[in-house]
Amino acid sequence: MKAKCLFGCLALLGPSLFVWQMSGAQSSEPKERFDYIVRGDFFAGLRGDRAAFDRAMIKTEERLKMDPLNPQALVWHGAGLYADSGRIFAGGDWRKGMDTQKRGLDEMNRAVDLSPTVGVLIPRAATLLEGSKHLRDDHDATATLQKAIADYERVLGIQGAQFAALSVHARGELLGALAEGWYRLGNSEKSAMYLKRLREELPGTAYATRAQIIQEEHPAPANVHITCMGCHVRSEGKAAKTP
Repeated sequence: MKAKCLFGCLALLGPSLFVWQMSGAQSSEPKERFDYIVRGDFFAGLRGDRAAFDRAMIKTEERLKMDPLNPQALVWHGAGLYADSGRIFAGGDWRKGMDTQKRGLDEMNRAVDLSPTVGVLIPRAATLLEGSKHLRDDHDATATLQKAIADYERVLGIQGAQFAALSVHARGELLGALAEGWYRLGNSEKSAMYLKRLREELPGTAYATRAQIIQEEHPAPANVHITCMGCHVRSEGKAAKTP
């Protein structure tokens, strides 16, 4: 998996976390927004600034030294490791790449186990949704995609009645991820449900337009994407697959 490709998917974390910001106070959500501390450097790193990415990782590591079970720091650090494994794979060190990828996944899973809240679920879901496209093993790819979808479904349930008050981008990213995920899993019924919601709840937006195209043209699952609309230019190049 090329680092550039997987890093690209993580750029949606900032807009996606807006779902958390707009959700209002929730008793189960931490008061502190750790993403405010690291996301600037993370996103600069995702655009190719390696020094910025390293700074973000150092910040998460410093927080974890003080608080090893901080779920927000864990999920961001895990997402960074998972993404960085692509760079390592591209460099030819498959053993280290596999170890880094596993460490990242373990950290994200641990974070969700500790705090299955929006601010933790979204980073893991976004990372796994894209990461699932670059796994060689079909079973692993399907399981990874299923976990991402489950996270997004859980977030939608947490938002409940507040969902309608969120920004167009926040709603579009979440509904789009679910439509895309279910489509790739081959569940046309569930995908159609979310595509319909995009068209009905976000008329006149890029999300609704893309949903209509998918419903009318039925592109190959590998080419389906509705997320990352407007937050960054999405690369259409093919990425190397990981084990």
